[in-house]
Amino acid sequence: MMLEGKAGTCVFYMENSKMTVSANVDSLQNASIEQANKEVDELTFNFIKENPKSYYSLILISRMVKGMSADKIDRYIKILDPKKEAVVKKFKTDLKASPTAITVDNNDNLYLASRT
Repeated sequence: MMLEGKAGTCVFYMENSKMTVSANVDSLQNASIEQANKEVDELTFNFIKENPKSYYSLILISRMVKGMSADKIDRYIKILDPKKEAVVKKFKTDLKASPTAITVDNNDNLYLASRT
């Protein structure tokens, strides 16, 4: 499908059926990207949940924290194997020292905080 007056194309597959497509021209690409991001997030969460002992699970969490709420980060961390406590504590310490809006209290709970 090509949009008149717009550069580029939008690819989709159609079977023998009647179809009506209505959308904002600028949102078609964004919708595809948002759906792909949701699928990646779900696959990542499932990997962490199914592999709590894997060191890679912590690596995945550390790559995802930018822009993530403290509650969501904590939800991921709580899935990890308790034997990884030392590594998780280091991760929380590093997170606390990073220029994000997250703080870690004395009980290792994560909180959003203002850096002002």
